[in-house]
Amino acid sequence: MDDKQKKTVFFCPGPEYLFYNTGIYCLWELSRSYAVVLLVDFPYSDVGKLEKLKEKGILKDYIYIYCNPSINLKLFKMFQRQCHYYRSSKLAFNKYQPVAIIQHSGYYPLNLYWFQEASLLNCTRIRIDASNSSGDPNNDMQVMNTMHIGRLQYKFKIPYWLAFLFRYFNLITSYYFCYYIVPFVITGRVFKPNIRPFPIKKKWYRKKINYYEYSVAYSEKEKSDLIVYCGEPAISIRNPIYEVGGNVFSFIYGEISEKDEILILPTDGEVEYIKKVKKISDEEAIQYFFVRWSEAIDIMLKKFPFYKVCIKLKHSQTNDFMFQSVVNRLTEHNGNISILPSNKNTQELMLRAKVILTSYSSVLWWANHLKTKKILISLDIFDIPEGDLFSNTEGICYFDSLEALAKYDFSKVSQKRKSILPELTLTAFMKKHVGV
Repeated sequence: MDDKQKKTVFFCPGPEYLFYNTGIYCLWELSRSYAVVLLVDFPYSDVGKLEKLKEKGILKDYIYIYCNPSINLKLFKMFQRQCHYYRSSKLAFNKYQPVAIIQHSGYYPLNLYWFQEASLLNCTRIRIDASNSSGDPNNDMQVMNTMHIGRLQYKFKIPYWLAFLFRYFNLITSYYFCYYIVPFVITGRVFKPNIRPFPIKKKWYRKKINYYEYSVAYSEKEKSDLIVYCGEPAISIRNPIYEVGGNVFSFIYGEISEKDEILILPTDGEVEYIKKVKKISDEEAIQYFFVRWSEAIDIMLKKFPFYKVCIKLKHSQTNDFMFQSVVNRLTEHNGNISILPSNKNTQELMLRAKVILTSYSSVLWWANHLKTKKILISLDIFDIPEGDLFSNTEGICYFDSLEALAKYDFSKVSQKRKSILPELTLTAFMKKHVGV
């Protein structure tokens, strides 16, 4: 289709790591039928890649709508940000006149301003998953809150109850200022997001969607979970990585060659969670994870004796003293373990590794959409509520004990069957609900 005939679509994929997780594949497929304007709502370190996408014709344009005022007072910073979101949405919709807007979030204030503007202009509003959907997002939220409370304890050297009060006081006050007071001052309206201000006993999601018409997931199970737990108007599509993955990989990474490598990608927040629920000390929590990870690594090296073991941490884990202690003990246990910098591109590392090992991180979900044969392992040995997320996922080897891992014959691992994928592509979904 001629570029001048293409209708414009706004696409907001989220932070840079999520852009490389799913966003760029959605963008690439959308560009076949639409003129895509990228909404950059988080700081991106490599804007040069966006310029190259624009030169290649994949992007019509990109708008850097991220805003981080220099003022220190939190309330004034929130007010300045939301003023910017409101004004920029008005200007952008007037300039580009999109037929649809696709965003990664349905409750961040920035995304709500843009969805709200779209609703006033009869522009189709779509929320798309930037990664896999948690089996129970309410449990996932509790694990993350426990992690933040634990880090507050360590940072300020305060007891749990005080860190708990600080965390929830901040959540609740931020909620009312963010969604009610500040938007009302700016626009005369309030926001009613699909999350609750009191995520202690009640469910985090309120199952009432006010700002978008469709919610897109990548499998029937993810679609079902979104409907059950979040009340989402969900539709499942085939992950665009199947359609355009090869083109994107060569554009971003160049030629990829696999290595005899076991890549370990630990899930964030687990150590703090175990410390809280088991009511154990820092030292006991550190040892709890060290023992399990060291045994798992020993087993894997017996299965793959000439493979190199690499551990890649998230940025937040590099500032987590308990997880750093676990990693230090692992490298003392086995001096051949390599610790990779947190700023390394995780997707590129997964493309190069033959074996990928984690507990229930979404990295397995991403790697399971690759056409190349890889051994993907989910270890549910840490007693985490979401640990069985991949227990029934074809293409992922799930183990709920180290004994089961030790007994397994990895030579029988086969490539995931494409028959289990949704038939509906992103392009077909857009043609049906937006038109060309």
